Order: sequence, then structure tokens, then C-alpha cells
Amino acid sequence: MSTFEDIVSRKLSSYIEDSTKSISEYKFILAISGGVDSMVLFQCLNNLGLYFYTIHFNHNYHVQSNEVSVFLNKCIKDSSSQGHFSISLDLSGAKNFESEARDKRYFHLKNLRRRLKCDFILTGHHLDDQIETIYMKKLDNSDWISLIGIREYLGKIRRPMLEISKDKIFKYANDNKLTWIEDPTNRDISFYRNKIRWQLLPKEIKQNPNLPTELLGEAIFYKHKFQSVLAN
Repeated sequence: MSTFEDIVSRKLSSYIEDSTKSISEYKFILAISGGVDSMVLFQCLNNLGLYFYTIHFNHNYHVQSNEVSVFLNKCIKDSSSQGHFSISLDLSGAKNFESEARDKRYFHLKNLRRRLKCDFILTGHHLDDQIETIYMKKLDNSDWISLIGIREYLGKIRRPMLEISKDKIFKYANDNKLTWIEDPTNRDISFYRNKIRWQLLPKEIKQNPNLPTELLGEAIFYKHKFQSVLAN
């Protein structure tokens, strides 16, 4: 087991809710996009010998959409996945593409988890996603609860790579000679998050290299505040 896989394994083990069970007795659903993040998590689950299903959402937004589906079908066929689900999303009339796509994905994920009687839904969100999200919420003058950022725990959703940087994800992928397909829309700055990722945040970090650490520190502060409110 690699160091990276050990980190993921320990994180998954921390989600155990029944002290009489081990992580190998849990069932997972992995949301898989074909990008490097979810392909790395997919490889970890496979190598760890865990019981999991995979689900892919085709947003029908770019020319490679069908290519990604074919690519994933081949990868999953050679894996220990218990089953693969591919869902085509109709977002033709979406007023806010990003928001409506996210809502539809989680609607299907939650329904599938119940149908398959799985314990948790896993996504490939990572540390860089977290930093971007907190920065975005600050730009939007969001309420303090939103400044917690992406939740590692949210209902039955778990994000085991949320404390792992994109650089480490790429290193694991390259070390293990993984293949993936980058979504061409990830560079489309007409999407708000992409504009933050490729333009606004890098500019801010260039001026203040400590910004990522500061943002994560604020998120921890607000997380503790939120927990305190719940406790009272």
C-alpha cells in the first residue's frame, strides 16, 4: 500500500459508525467523472479491495462527453467495482448550469445510495477545491456558515481527499501511470469557479502567498463556531 493509499484508507476508516464493523464491510458509491481526482480515488478503492459502485454523470455539454463514458466503461470493467451507473443529465434549459447540474447529481446520488443500501457516497473533492470555494464565498460576501467551505461530512456524503492537495493527487496518478480525461470545460472561464481557479485566485496568491493558509484557517474557525452553535 502506498503512502497516499494509506492516507485515504485511514480517512475512510474514520467514517466507521459501527464499532463492530471494519471498513471492508462498508459499501460505497463513488461519483466518477473521468478526471484525475476521481480516477485517483477510484484506483485507491480498487487497490484497497473495498466494496463500491461507480456512477458517472454525462452533462452532454462538450464534444468529449461520450468519449468519457466509453473510457470509464472500459476502466470499470477491469476493476472490482460491483456495478457502474451512467446517468445522462438534461440541462438544456438551465439558468445556472453549475448549480442545477450539482443539484441533479446529488439528487441521483442520494436516491442510488438508498436503492443499493450503501453506507456512503464518495466524491473526489480535494484541498485546492476547498481553497477555491472559501475564496469564492468571501468574494460573494456569503454568510459565515458558508465560509466553512466544502463539508467533508454532509449527510451520507464523504470527501476523503479534502485535505490532500492537487499536486499530491497528480503525483499519485503519475507514479501509478493512471490515465484520465480532462474535461475541456474546466478551462472555460465563463463558469464562475473556473474564473476563480485560473484568474482571480492565482492573482491574489501572487500578491499574498499566505492566502491559502489564511483561508483554511478561517474555515477551521467557522467550523468550530458552527459546532459550538450545534452543541448549544
